Amino acid sequence: MLGGHGLALTFSPSWELAQAIGIQFLGLFNASNNGLPTNYVLAIELDTVKSTDVNNIDKLTRTRRATTYTDVFAFGVFMLEVACGRRPIELQGLTEEVILVDWVFECWRKGSILDASDPRLEGNYVVEKIELVLKLGLLCSHSSPVARPRMR
Repeated sequence: MLGGHGLALTFSPSWELAQAIGIQFLGLFNASNNGLPTNYVLAIELDTVKSTDVNNIDKLTRTRRATTYTDVFAFGVFMLEVACGRRPIELQGLTEEVILVDWVFECWRKGSILDASDPRLEGNYVVEKIELVLKLGLLCSHSSPVARPRMR
């Protein structure tokens, strides 16, 4: 879902877990929400998403100390790895590197984020859910730590 000039994510509960494969379900639910349409309430929108500078992620690269910001970043990269079926950094040719976060962001920027999904899935997924995983992965791996979702 595109919102404003940035990235928008919508979280929704789902009861389709019995038939979902790993990346088809990512949502928030508990015993009290019962999957009611009124529970589809959480959306996150960013008005600007510039680029990802993985060479200067945040404090981890300078201090070698993990923080909740670096944990969220790592979780975002992990979600992208699972959804794309690719490693975080891959060599292309002898000298060029493809950085997964940047590649997925570029697919999103072009309006074709589904191109980043793992081709081995052969389209056998719920489109909205793979989009959610990819967009949430991008949000969690945002270059600005304060723009990432908070862990509570």
